[in-house]
Amino acid sequence: MEPETRQVFLGLGSNINPGHAVSQMLLALLNVAPTVHVSRVVRTAPVGMASPNHFLNLSAHLSTTLSQGDLKARLNQIEVALGRDRSDPLSAVRDRPADIDILFELPAAQRHVRADQLPAEPYVRPAFLELAHALGFVMPLPALPMRVGVPIRVEGRIVGLQPSALTRRQDSRLIVLPLSFQAPTLPNEGPET
Repeated sequence: MEPETRQVFLGLGSNINPGHAVSQMLLALLNVAPTVHVSRVVRTAPVGMASPNHFLNLSAHLSTTLSQGDLKARLNQIEVALGRDRSDPLSAVRDRPADIDILFELPAAQRHVRADQLPAEPYVRPAFLELAHALGFVMPLPALPMRVGVPIRVEGRIVGLQPSALTRRQDSRLIVLPLSFQAPTLPNEGPET
């Protein structure tokens, strides 16, 4: 029996060398799935921790046949490879180079997101809503206005300014395709909270 394909929404963040770390997380996710959809990248203030280092946050979407446990193990491997100490019991409240959370999963054909599935965290919710709307999901909320995205260089391509799809050509070159939907943009006056 073939494993069932599921759609997975992720929350990504970094506040240690975040531009480089986000780029590396996205490249690593392309080893998990052939296409990764991403929201714009936003600079946010730390939540639930005391740090002068702001985060870069975004939401991502991919399809996979990995079990939830196997997917979580792969995501943890990416975090550790980028320098996160997962053995530290306080790692959730410390600065970190990589943080990849599974927000929720959906069956492959499902295009509706319920209100109880929406992430509550203010640093990922607007990015998630923007990405889900860009992918054509039926949502219980409209996309929220967001700050201008932060440009991130990934193998010479720029991502982070708007929702995009990342994939590789047969010759392994990275392709970044903008998605047609964008949430309203707010003026940049510092990090979102």
